[in-house]
Amino acid sequence: MKFNIYIKGRAWSFQLAESLNKKNNLNYLITSYPKFYTNKYSIPNNKVKSFFIIELFQKIFLKISYYLNKFFNISLYIYTINICDLISDYIHSLFINKSSNIYILGFGNSTCRILKELKKKNIPSIYFLNNCSDNFFDKILEEENAKFGIKNHTVNTFVRKRVNKSIQESDYIGAISSFQAKTYIDDGIIDGSRILINPLGVNTKLFKPNPKHNNKFIVSCVANDVIRKGLVYLIEAYNSLSLENAELWLIGSFDKNLLNKITNLKANIKIIGLVNEFKLVNYYNESSVFCLPTLEDGGPMVIPQAMSCGIPVISSKYCIAPDLITSGQEGYIIDPRNTKEIAEKIKFLYDNPNERSLMGKIARKKIEEIGSWDNVSERLIDFFNKKLKLK
Repeated sequence: MKFNIYIKGRAWSFQLAESLNKKNNLNYLITSYPKFYTNKYSIPNNKVKSFFIIELFQKIFLKISYYLNKFFNISLYIYTINICDLISDYIHSLFINKSSNIYILGFGNSTCRILKELKKKNIPSIYFLNNCSDNFFDKILEEENAKFGIKNHTVNTFVRKRVNKSIQESDYIGAISSFQAKTYIDDGIIDGSRILINPLGVNTKLFKPNPKHNNKFIVSCVANDVIRKGLVYLIEAYNSLSLENAELWLIGSFDKNLLNKITNLKANIKIIGLVNEFKLVNYYNESSVFCLPTLEDGGPMVIPQAMSCGIPVISSKYCIAPDLITSGQEGYIIDPRNTKEIAEKIKFLYDNPNERSLMGKIARKKIEEIGSWDNVSERLIDFFNKKLKLK
């Protein structure tokens, strides 16, 4: 059984490709990233088809759009995304041949033309979802934006419609958490029989426990969005505790101006910004607990990463956390809007270092058992072995 992986961009497709290649189940990784980037993941060049001109085109025009918007209030951002989406879908559809076995695609990209060609050639496909369903996503953001007096988010309706069409056209659907799958099933978008629930993996050799070099109680959080990831609730919960010799580390590419506007950033709250995964390992290992009270998330990858580094995780029921965490063992599952509950869990782990250490060890063991990228690729192969046998 051989797989082709198609993606405009990267997401977590390179890690999956690396694992499938080790098992001799990778045909090609087809990406808009250059080959020197995929080399970092031990994927042979002869198994990579790179259309980096698409990525280059998008980056150039997004930069032009940024300056046009900054100096002339002209925004071409959405148009650039839409054009690149169409071009990528069209170009890749021209290179599908009958020898292809199974196509893995999605990751937030629209693939309407590719799927049309796959159906013509009777090639099976699986589309991996990115976020939760549109209805759930919009509902959460509308509620939060109204609460904090923020202008509603702009929706790219063109790409959204094409993504939803891709979901309908694909033979099977890959969900990266049980909750994500539930939102699509509850909204009547997809049939549960088409879904593979396959939680995200982690590189357990990179993300591993290492000695802590500070004596502070560190609560860390990695996020790329202030509202959707629940940073307001985390900060409110942390501020209510006034812990001694403690810090809250906020890591990621979120809007710092918005965070300053709607929260109280005390001196012991450190904004670290975006870091690469090699530096991120160090931040996890200097942490005492990882906390992400996300309100909507298909994954995220940072939860298994933190667990793999041997620290307990406090996270939301609206993400991958319930697939990996039994509350009270590897960490805690909380209601992300309940700041009292978040504060109680942080305080318990602050007061009980032995329990904290034990939970971290259990978290690492859980990832070793079910959370590696090899586990992800094995679940994918098993799924298609069963589905194709039934056909």
